[in-house]
Amino acid sequence: MSDKKEITICCNCGYDKGIVYKQMDLLQSLDKKFKIFWNNRIDRYPTAYPSFSQMINHSVVTSPTEIVIWLNDRVTPRPEDVEHIVELLHSGYAAASKYSAAFMGTTKELYRNIGWWDERFYGGGYEDDDFVLRLRLADLAYYESQESEYLEARILNMQDK
Repeated sequence: MSDKKEITICCNCGYDKGIVYKQMDLLQSLDKKFKIFWNNRIDRYPTAYPSFSQMINHSVVTSPTEIVIWLNDRVTPRPEDVEHIVELLHSGYAAASKYSAAFMGTTKELYRNIGWWDERFYGGGYEDDDFVLRLRLADLAYYESQESEYLEARILNMQDK
């Protein structure tokens, strides 16, 4: 058994393997610190999910580790962002984000405590508000920021470099 912490990273781009591979490449150095399981949407469910909530829930259910981090296709992830999310989760935060729901990490214990993302929200609206409200009602710590770079064009431009 490895002495590295195990985490699952879900790149949730469902239409462009180039973006997924670039995000994975940007995070490659994390292999030195973590045992990473990749649970990428393009491999798991390459068509559109009925709701963002269903995509997040499916990411968690199909991930083999207790810590699950997901990022969408517009995030340019940095290893230090993932490390910070893991540190926050280990220090007592129930959820931690580097760009709202676009780059977030949780533990599966959170879902055992407050339930899943509500799949009745369609079209990308208010499901994250509902989730954060339930975190607050349960008096659980949530770190939310917009520290990560959130520009799809940046990742697309980096493919050529």
